[in-house]
Amino acid sequence: MSELDKLLGIEFFVTKSEGIGGCLRKRWEDFVVEEITPQKDIITALGSKAQTNSSNSDYGSEEEGEYSVFTLERHAMYDAFEALSKIARSLGVGVKRLSYAGVKDKRAVTTQRVSAWRVDPERLKQLNIKGLYIRDIHRGKNAVGLGDLWGNRFSITVREINLEMSEAEERVKQTCREIEDLGGVPNFFGYQRFGIQRPLSHLVGIKLLKKEFREAAMLFLAEAYPLEGEDAQEARNYLSEKEDFAGAFEKFPRRLTYERMMLKHLSLHPNDIIGAFRRLPRGLLKMFIHAVQSYLFNRILSLRYNSGFPLNSAVPGDIVTSIDSISPNDYTLVTEETVSRINEEINSERLGVSIPLIGYDSTLPTNRPGECVEKILREEELNPSMFRLQSIPEMSSRGMFRLILLKVYDLKVLDIGNDEYSENAIKLTVSFSLPKGSYATIVLREFMKTDPIKY
Repeated sequence: MSELDKLLGIEFFVTKSEGIGGCLRKRWEDFVVEEITPQKDIITALGSKAQTNSSNSDYGSEEEGEYSVFTLERHAMYDAFEALSKIARSLGVGVKRLSYAGVKDKRAVTTQRVSAWRVDPERLKQLNIKGLYIRDIHRGKNAVGLGDLWGNRFSITVREINLEMSEAEERVKQTCREIEDLGGVPNFFGYQRFGIQRPLSHLVGIKLLKKEFREAAMLFLAEAYPLEGEDAQEARNYLSEKEDFAGAFEKFPRRLTYERMMLKHLSLHPNDIIGAFRRLPRGLLKMFIHAVQSYLFNRILSLRYNSGFPLNSAVPGDIVTSIDSISPNDYTLVTEETVSRINEEINSERLGVSIPLIGYDSTLPTNRPGECVEKILREEELNPSMFRLQSIPEMSSRGMFRLILLKVYDLKVLDIGNDEYSENAIKLTVSFSLPKGSYATIVLREFMKTDPIKY
């Protein structure tokens, strides 16, 4: 495993095939993410043919609701937070009036549904923001809510593969066979959950859970990483050495929007660390805690697998949940008496083994699976009650469950051929669909088996 894998708790490959290597995202057009609605409709990306205010917009009538619902296609310029902020500023409204179903990759072509409360469709039609394309506008009675999607379809090209064509084809075929035989891949949280340039969101979250607020702030603001720009590294190093919030605010590049939000507050109130964190968008604030839950999940899943437990069947002490609905209240604890019947349900793809995303109301596995959870919590010096934060209650998390096996739908090899942008190298293009909350890079990881920085 790479050092980044270990840092994030990702400690095994489930396929035994040799990796093909290569790199992702050499061109942003190589990574296409198309949202799949709850009705299983795919919001197709138009790519270079995308146009703002396309002619198939349907405004509907005023009586159809106070929301304008539309398709947003993004081309590598902004993440979801940045895109909605750009749209809100252009409309002259608060960003809280915009909502979406799921976060998408930044360096990619992506589609997603967005709703805008009490925004005239005609105003959306008039927007012209580089890299953002708005179409399919209609009125609706309900907002698009977070989680209001089935999942995403991915079309991804891996470039700079330094293998003979026949060898690459054989390795890809073997990996596909292994994934099919197992029924999926480990449902790890991917690198994007933690940050690839600065993989520390979970570390900040752990500090917050332990009420080490100043340490959490300095980690988020002042810890420099070599993959970010030199100007950002210099600014962070200055803050680390001087702890001068006002001076750091002047030095931090304007692109570091969230850091500057905190620094501006700390410049005026240097001891109000909690207040500085509260300057961040609530969604970003909760992501620190979600990152801790994700890190613990990865570590528990790795320990469970490396202890000899299967991914596609249950043992006594496991928790199983429905494949279709992961509710914190809808679960079954496996016993010696029920394990055979439950494994029949798992084979029929109605149930799956799950691990808790630790929260203050979590139900934990028992027996040997429970020992894995207890061991990881003990090593991290955490417990479920710590996820109820009295000082910042909006960060508290009740917890839920997550399946340990990620089913990969409609996995297809679209192309293996010469890489037109790299001499003497080949490329692989694959497509597949994943349910919401899962990561395409975790699937590609099984094919590539290379340095995660190349993801």
